[in-house]
Order: sequence, then C-alpha cells, then structure tokens
Amino acid sequence: GGGAGGSIILIVANWSVSASCNINVRANGANGGNVSNSAIHGGGGGGGQGAIFYTSSAPANVTNSTLQGQGGCNNFSCTSRAEDGENMGTNIFYNSYTPLPVDILNFSARAISNNSIKIDWFLANPIQVENFVLERSVDMLLWQPIFTQKWDYKSYHSYVDDQIYNNIVHYRLKVVDKDNSYKHSQIVSVKLGSKNNLYIYPNPANEKIFIETDEDIASIVLQDLNGNRLPAITESESQMKIINIANLRKGLYILQVQTNDAIWIEKILVQR
Repeated sequence: GGGAGGSIILIVANWSVSASCNINVRANGANGGNVSNSAIHGGGGGGGQGAIFYTSSAPANVTNSTLQGQGGCNNFSCTSRAEDGENMGTNIFYNSYTPLPVDILNFSARAISNNSIKIDWFLANPIQVENFVLERSVDMLLWQPIFTQKWDYKSYHSYVDDQIYNNIVHYRLKVVDKDNSYKHSQIVSVKLGSKNNLYIYPNPANEKIFIETDEDIASIVLQDLNGNRLPAITESESQMKIINIANLRKGLYILQVQTNDAIWIEKILVQR
C-alpha cells in the first residue's frame, strides 16, 4: 500500500516572498502498487492525505496540495483498482497554534566567574509560547523574575546573571503559553566559589569531542535538536573524557555534562 502523507508545520510570522517566486507545499499520500499479472489480485491501497499547518496566513503565491493516494490496479489491464486513501477534506490550517505542547528539553546553569552565572534552556515545539520568565531564588520559597522575553522563534536561549549576592542560587524557568497557561522547569542550583573549570573542545568538531576538568563527571548526555538522546561513546584519559562522534551526521547537537557542582550545556556543531 501507499504511504500516508505527512504533516507539514510552517512556523512563519511574516512572509517575505517575491511575487515571481511560486511555492508548492505538498503533503500527498502515495499511490498504491499495481499488479502486473493478468489475473485479478489485490492492488495496493492508496495512502491517506497529509496535513499542512501555518502559524500565520500564507502568501498568495503558495499552492497547497493534500491529495489522497490512488489505489493500485488489481490486474495488468487495470479493469479495477484497490481503494483510494482516506480523504478528510482540505486538511490545510491557517493561524494554527495547537500542533504540540511545549516541552523543556534542557534547563541548566553554571558559574562563569565568582559573581556571575550563565543559564541555558532549550525548548521543543515552542509554537504556542507567548513568553518565558527566568526566576531566581535563594531559599526556593520566594522567587524573583529576573528576565522576561517574548518568544522570538528560537528554541535555544541563554542569560547571564551578574547580580548575585549569595553563595548558593537557585533558578527555574516559567514558560507561558498563548492561552496564559504556564509550566515550570525543574529547579537548578549553583554554588559559587567552587571549582568549575571545565573545557569542551573543539567546536566545531569532526570525529572527537574532548572534555577536560578537575572535577568528577557524574553524567554525559548527548542529544539532537529534537531532544532524542544519542549514545555517547566515551574514553577516559587522565583527567579527560573523549566522545567519539564519527558516526554522527553533520549538524547541531546539545551536549550536557554534569559534575558535582554544576551542569554544563553546550551547542556542538558537527562538521564533515
């Protein structure tokens, strides 16, 4: 049988397309296979139609297509066919903000000096996000907003907090959706004054990533930008960890290293 058409989500706030540039967006189901024998057999069924989501309106020079696949021929002369794929209507949606709920894939913090901390976070499916608020606490009871930003169509963000007057500081991220609902990240804590010398190199990388530190490493997590955890094959050499990335495709990845005092997060560019 033919495969079903997939879902295409176009996250575009404002289109800027020349009128002479025609854009075709297709989420069509595949056609079923044909029978090459003269006797009557069962051809492959057609694939169901896909769907197209726009987070805004689309420009006039866009042509959309969400056709179901045609059923395959039941014999060589094609006197009859198998069933076509399912057709649910146009399956094209505009100004849509409800494909998937937001997910906080990574939220981490680390000291970068004696009085400043860098906080990183990475979101998946942030289409519904209105804004996010970074909150700080010294006792995990009272929380103070220190940074607020409207969603800027990016998944990765960071912030440097240099207004710190306590040895131990706690952070959490509040993500507010367009319907005013919200969710909090896990709480991360940073202790200032501890040794936080950790080096990750090279970046961009090709075959290996080196992690050098005086501290004990509790865990190493390597993820792609969809949040899928990848095997991190490591070797140890003195105070260095070596990650083999020779089998990874080129692109961006998220590397998270946790020590006893901090969690380090880096975007790694793999080049070939």
